Amino acid sequence: MSARPTLAATALLAALYCSIAPPAAAESEAASLRERSMRATAIEHKYTTERAAWQNEYRRLLSGYVAARDRASVSRNAWRSLRKRNRLRGETRIEARKAIEDSRAALASAIEAVHRFQGRAQVDQPPPGWRYQVEDEFPGIAQEIASL
Repeated sequence: MSARPTLAATALLAALYCSIAPPAAAESEAASLRERSMRATAIEHKYTTERAAWQNEYRRLLSGYVAARDRASVSRNAWRSLRKRNRLRGETRIEARKAIEDSRAALASAIEAVHRFQGRAQVDQPPPGWRYQVEDEFPGIAQEIASL
């Protein structure tokens, strides 16, 4: 007879033995795999939540900067419009100047907040790649703030 039936029978017996009573090494290996999988899932979850937290804060700061920049622009345009109409007297002038000063202060505060956040990001080392998605949502804003 050939060795083939013996090899097939051996394989069948080995498969039956493993399915009936797996050895302790196989059980510990399965437990080890489950543990590694759980650790990997926990690490991925931590990375995702940290990345989302950094992105949300950066997104909030950049949108605050954009809003402050727009308010400053509106107040400057209102001032120009009032000057063209020759209505810069009394309360109108005071209110217009106050609006300009308030918008400038808000803009400076927003710029300072973004700079502080970026400094903190350099120190705390957030997860890699967190910044790109947010800067794609605000094209050119990060470079604009960096130049200020």
